[in-house]
Amino acid sequence: MNWLRNIFRKKKQELPKRKIYCIPGFGADDKIFNNLRIDNAALVFINWLKPLPREPYKDYVLRMAEKIQEDNPVIIGVSFGGMVALEIAKIRPVKQVILVSSIKIPTSCPVNGS
Repeated sequence: MNWLRNIFRKKKQELPKRKIYCIPGFGADDKIFNNLRIDNAALVFINWLKPLPREPYKDYVLRMAEKIQEDNPVIIGVSFGGMVALEIAKIRPVKQVILVSSIKIPTSCPVNGS
């Protein structure tokens, strides 16, 4: 009978934490994610890089993407960070992009306050 009790007393096996990459909004940093808690996840913050002189946006996005070491990552992007996350998803496979206060396509942006 003790063997049966031991089965139920076994601790839950710890699953490896999945890395979730977080890109803040333009002009913000990783502090924006201070209160974010996700079970079984290790948050990895990708802060803004200093742009190179005359660097095209796509090249900048490539440099930001170099900070992501996982295959098929999950990326959370806030505001303009969400737009960068979507651009990263265009150049490499991702499992999921989570947008917070962002837009999916440029035509979603209101023009002239409309």
